[in-house]
Amino acid sequence: MFVVKIYDLDSSSYKIRDVKVKVFDTLEESKKFIVEKHYEIDWDNCNTDLEKDEYLDLFSLEDIQDKLYDTFDYEIEEVTN
Repeated sequence: MFVVKIYDLDSSSYKIRDVKVKVFDTLEESKKFIVEKHYEIDWDNCNTDLEKDEYLDLFSLEDIQDKLYDTFDYEIEEVTN
C-alpha cells in the first residue's frame, strides 16, 4: 500500500497551504495520481476526459518532475502491514 501526500504550496512564499492524503494499492497508481493532479492545475482550461486520458498516457511522473515545483510538492510512502 502506498500513501501519497500532496502539499499545496503558496505561490509567493512556497509555504504549505494544504495537504491532501490518498492511499493506493500500487506505486504506479500513486504516480499516475500525482500526474493527474498536475494536469488539473496546469491544464485547467482543457479538462475533457479525452484530453486528460491522452495526457496521462503521454507523461509519467518522471516526465513532469521539473514542472511540479510551481504547483505542489508530494511524498509517496510505502506502508506495510
